Amino acid sequence: MKRYAIIVSFVFSALCVFGQERHESHRCYEKYEVSRHHRPAYFVSGNEVFFQGQTVKGASALSFDILHDGYAKDYSNAYYCGVKINGASSNTFKVLGYGYAKDDWNTYYWGQKIEN
Repeated sequence: MKRYAIIVSFVFSALCVFGQERHESHRCYEKYEVSRHHRPAYFVSGNEVFFQGQTVKGASALSFDILHDGYAKDYSNAYYCGVKINGASSNTFKVLGYGYAKDDWNTYYWGQKIEN
């Protein structure tokens, strides 16, 4: 009877651990769904800025501000997924959500300027 109780206890513990891992991964999936961004975050280390393990060229680590939906900015540029958005004003750049962002002169969708 003791063996049976130990086996049942072991199986129950294993199921709880498996269930917790599954629950944690589901929570992570929900987080990505809310942010609409499925790529890893930017990473600032020392004097360099990285996105998906690649150096973000021209980015200033001292003033780098990680936004959301793949957007970021520093004192002089705005970026989408590690690529500079040409013509974007970093002083007035704001993320609207669902892939959209704007500055005082233009609106962007997934880092691309929306014409007209």
